[in-house]
Amino acid sequence: MQINDQRGRARERRRQQILAAAKRVCALRGIHRCSTRDIAAAAELSPSALYLYFRNKEEIIAALSMRILKHLVVRLTYCEEKGDVRLEDHLAGLRQALLDVRRVDPLLFDWVLGLQSHRFLAAIEKPLLREVQALLDRALDILARILARCLGPAGDDPGFSRTLATVLWSCFTGVVLHGERGSVLRNRENALEETLEVAFEVTARGFERLAPARGNGTSPAPRAGV
Repeated sequence: MQINDQRGRARERRRQQILAAAKRVCALRGIHRCSTRDIAAAAELSPSALYLYFRNKEEIIAALSMRILKHLVVRLTYCEEKGDVRLEDHLAGLRQALLDVRRVDPLLFDWVLGLQSHRFLAAIEKPLLREVQALLDRALDILARILARCLGPAGDDPGFSRTLATVLWSCFTGVVLHGERGSVLRNRENALEETLEVAFEVTARGFERLAPARGNGTSPAPRAGV
């Protein structure tokens, strides 16, 4: 039993060694320009030894990204437990929570967004893919519960709340991905925060207009200037 424990700890140490090397290499060369051979060299392993732990580069990136996904779930859980009532307060808290999670490790967080591509997911074995999907589902479930709590009767429909949670997540990830490619966000220190503030404000107004229509079958009067 003790020997098995020692072997398990040694395997986990080697696995973490590979993940640390992968992060260094990908940060230096870019995630699309590094190979498993590069990662193996940085971890002081042969490529064949690396394949004992990970099938390909995509699985290495997925394993790294799970750290951020776990942190995201914890941070969103805090937002849920905070107990805000108004939609605008919830969205302000969620916006800040998402930004805080990204600040922990921007590189890893942006890799998490890359997990949404079909090509990337297709290269991951099913057990790891299920772990990644479970964490993403937990994050969306928390978002859905938060929104349901402040949407009135419309929040009683789980499918509707989950759809709005997906819209909110897509809004956030879209702004971040666009910002990574856009020169405006790269040259302005607070541009991402400012853009997200506008995006969440637009989203909030849409949610507020849509929720009453779902809840009582009537359309709300439009806001001035909207």
